[in-house]
Amino acid sequence: MPKFIVKKLIRDKILQRCLDDPVVETDYSVLELEDFKKALIAKIHEEADEVWAENTKDDDVLSELADVQEVVDALVKSYGYTKKDVRDAQAKKIAKNGAFEECIFVTSFTITGESEWTDYFRANPDKYEEVK
Repeated sequence: MPKFIVKKLIRDKILQRCLDDPVVETDYSVLELEDFKKALIAKIHEEADEVWAENTKDDDVLSELADVQEVVDALVKSYGYTKKDVRDAQAKKIAKNGAFEECIFVTSFTITGESEWTDYFRANPDKYEEVK
């Protein structure tokens, strides 16, 4: 009798299909809110990794993007926000920092004088490695 370790958040109807199948034994739990949020973050990574960076709009890519959006929507709801709240925050960030329309990829920043960015980068060493 094979056993498969899953250890990930799954969609509600998938669980129900497993529970309805008499030959499937399902070991699962319902997560508390904080653990649910952590599982949603992990799910975003999982789903995002399944989106191929190809110049195509095939059904597989669209399906994976739909999965990412579903996880984001669930995460938004778990924090008690609405889609409108997110759209408003997105508009505010776009107004302040812009969007991703120009496809800019920064390799490094060299700061040659006093700058607020120095403190920002140093406060986030896991994101911005400082090379001396």
